[in-house]
Amino acid sequence: MKEKELRKVLDSTPSFRSGNKALFRSLDQNGIISYSEYIFLLTLMTKSKSSFKIAFLMFDKDDNERIDRDEFLLKSEEEVKKQDTTLLLHFFGIKGNKKLSFEEFRNFYQNLQEEIMEIEFHEFARGKSTISPMDFARLVLRYTVVHKDDYHKYINRVKERSSPDDMGVSLRQWAGFSLFLNNLEEFSTAVRLYANADMPVSPPEFSRAVQTTIGEPLDPYVVSLIYRIFDANDDQTLSYPEFLAVMNDRLHRGLKGRLDKPWGWGPFKKCVINELSRY
Repeated sequence: MKEKELRKVLDSTPSFRSGNKALFRSLDQNGIISYSEYIFLLTLMTKSKSSFKIAFLMFDKDDNERIDRDEFLLKSEEEVKKQDTTLLLHFFGIKGNKKLSFEEFRNFYQNLQEEIMEIEFHEFARGKSTISPMDFARLVLRYTVVHKDDYHKYINRVKERSSPDDMGVSLRQWAGFSLFLNNLEEFSTAVRLYANADMPVSPPEFSRAVQTTIGEPLDPYVVSLIYRIFDANDDQTLSYPEFLAVMNDRLHRGLKGRLDKPWGWGPFKKCVINELSRY
């Protein structure tokens, strides 16, 4: 990108006070971020509120409950000036002298999670107010690294256990599931007793563990769909190790464990074929 084009893109950066949960959709292609910022955003998308607080404290080196530009960049005064990006200008202004309080940073984090959640929902809703059980399953299994044969088993399981009368999943219900997913680590701790004892877990027990984790119940219809996907024997019990492994993949968007995979045209083509075979 030429300097003039870059400047034009950066000049269109909205101020932080203008930030909302449609920030990235409104920017569309008129923005630029670094690779490290991409990793930062991806990390925020997968963190619970308690983990986010820890992340903020890691940035806040001088413990004044505010983050400045240098703290965000994790750099010292001796280091050379970093290239401006849309995210830097949005956070710290054109002059780079603004600071973010914990509340402001948390609002950005919450807006980001809500925006991504809405984007994913509307992509599968295709203009409707709900997504079908099949599309819910595809959305749940998205980004996971399950073998394509296992993937089709999950999808076929939902197809066999669903009917044309299914009401579908609303945006509110999907938001509840997304909140649960971002608290997966805490949920895993809550159900470890069941998993260690290899005890079958019923939908009510599952719901109780979710409510203990996020402070509110998961919609009963969403719970029933989760069991349609992961209850292999249709006996109203769930295998937690399998469920948590797949959900951990989903939470981290399949990036965990992929860094050591081979690179090049061959692996790329194989990956594309594998993803297309899911639909």
